[in-house]
Amino acid sequence: MRGSKIFKTILAMILIAVLCINNVSVPGAITTVSAKTTGDAELDEAVRLGIISYKTAKKAKKNALEKDIPPMLQAVYRHGYGKKSKYLAKMTKLAKKGRKASRYWFAMGMFYSYCEHEYGAKVKNAKKFMDTMDKKDYAKKVGFGQFDTGNVGVIHGSKYLTSAYPKGTIADAGIWDLATDADAIPKAKGKRLYRHESGNWWAANIAMKIHDRVTGENVLGLDSKEKWNPAKQMTIGDAAKAALRWWHSFEKPAKKVRFSSIGTYDKSIITDKLLSKTTTLPANSCQNLPADWKGIFFKKLSWVTNEATDGASDRIYRENEFKEIKEAGFNFIRLNLSFSYLQAPNVKKGMINETRLKELDSILAYCMKYDMHLSIVCNQYQDFDEFEDFDKATSLSESGPKTQQEINDFAIIWGGLAHRYAAIPNEYLSFELYNEIDCTESEYAEKCSSAVDAIRKETPNRTIIANIHSNRLTGESVAALGVALSYHLYDPRKFCCFGEWPESEQKDENYVNSIKWPFTSYGYTYDAKMLLDAPLSWPADMAYDGIVPESCITVNKIRAVSKKYNVGFIVNEWGVFGAGFVFRTCRYPDETYQAYLSDVINTFKEEGIPWCVDMTNEWGLIQPYPFIKDVKYKKTGVMYIDTGLKEFYSKINKL
Repeated sequence: MRGSKIFKTILAMILIAVLCINNVSVPGAITTVSAKTTGDAELDEAVRLGIISYKTAKKAKKNALEKDIPPMLQAVYRHGYGKKSKYLAKMTKLAKKGRKASRYWFAMGMFYSYCEHEYGAKVKNAKKFMDTMDKKDYAKKVGFGQFDTGNVGVIHGSKYLTSAYPKGTIADAGIWDLATDADAIPKAKGKRLYRHESGNWWAANIAMKIHDRVTGENVLGLDSKEKWNPAKQMTIGDAAKAALRWWHSFEKPAKKVRFSSIGTYDKSIITDKLLSKTTTLPANSCQNLPADWKGIFFKKLSWVTNEATDGASDRIYRENEFKEIKEAGFNFIRLNLSFSYLQAPNVKKGMINETRLKELDSILAYCMKYDMHLSIVCNQYQDFDEFEDFDKATSLSESGPKTQQEINDFAIIWGGLAHRYAAIPNEYLSFELYNEIDCTESEYAEKCSSAVDAIRKETPNRTIIANIHSNRLTGESVAALGVALSYHLYDPRKFCCFGEWPESEQKDENYVNSIKWPFTSYGYTYDAKMLLDAPLSWPADMAYDGIVPESCITVNKIRAVSKKYNVGFIVNEWGVFGAGFVFRTCRYPDETYQAYLSDVINTFKEEGIPWCVDMTNEWGLIQPYPFIKDVKYKKTGVMYIDTGLKEFYSKINKL
């Protein structure tokens, strides 16, 4: 019996080897590299990974049939989740004989197999399973929150916008409304197919929001005319390349180590050549933050929670973004970072994900390559799960670590990062303890003093910054620790916080276009000089949470504290932010917006204040979609560059 089993095992191994050599897909088998090529690198990779066979790849220009799609997706599902999808195995039975595959059919396969994974659902019958999933309230399943339609972009000139809203208004809507061709898929003249062949709009969101980690492309994005085209038929090549993008969306396996065991950086990413190159960046220390810092704010790693929006679902950094930022004259990037993100996926107390630490290595390496300083700021402390309620997680995060254990672990992570990057010169790297912490003055020092000690134990001279962005704080307690201070300037509030405007004003394009700088609000006329003494978040004609203006902090008050303790100072967030409505068609006229930016930047220069501007969505230099009408964009890679804003920054940053 034993000899018979050995013989069968050897025979099976020989059979698998023969099949692999001939490019036959074997479920669970290790795919080998074929010597044959199609001449198309993406298709060749799809063949190599087992998404399609070489024989099928040679038919790339032919229309894919519905039956062709599930096997491609199944290969990706096995790669990503380590098991076979029962839904995809049964999806083939739903395929109509000889019917050509649409983009929506492909998206449907992604969506329902994703449901199977997220809910751990059993699939006995494909149609009944879809019926069950269609009744789910996905808003209550935070795993789907990362596919929120927020910030997808305006579909300019769409029938939905022009018919549903009066001319001259700013509109908001979901992608299913804006992509007016997406409500049903034509089957034949005068007939349409609904629901399983067309109807669950979440499928569109998932296919549009999952990103290829290599290229940054969506699995199924918008076309050059900003349409999603669900009814468009896919060729075999189209489908294989889309499946390849889904394959690339999965992270490399997590490698967990203890907080106290964070190693040094990956030397294949931050190379000796990078470390030895000459830099033009200014020296810096806790006592001196150089006025030559001209920065821009990144926040894609701000939250671990999948439900986070504001661009946080796209956590991929691309080299061309750093290149464009450098060409715009910036030399400083402030990176909002969740310590919980460094732990995830599958957050476990006391453990950090070395694989995600390498993402941080890559960001630092790009900054070094393009001669830009990286300031890492903790935006969310450790141990928040990625499926935790977003509102609850953000509320708890605001006041920083609370228990003694949380404070200790927070310090250990900072010490670990200090150890990891101990060899990186200050010219390239600084640490900011916590973003916009809201606590009392004494609590701030209690929460952060051990982190300061942990950093200095590893790198005694590392520049450390403490953010002061609460009227409960003065900065005294942390400045006494010898760390530099920072301030966030989003005043005047009525000008800078667009999303807080009354709804009627946000929708009135004529009103938006009437805004000027200098800006008059509540009887005060603001220019940049006045902003240095503007009370934090103060509506000038009314009490705000019982606080009077005299008790509010200002730029100059925090600068005075920094001078008293002989530490540096920076305004490391400022600008205009917020979209009260998801889809927007305009912002302030360039004349107004650039007058504001110019006034503030020139005033900072006169005062010797380093700065870092917010770059959020429609107000920013780099955008995922061409948000604003009448703005000229250049598509670089998968991102859009506001060419007018880039030209403006490049000129003023060279003054």
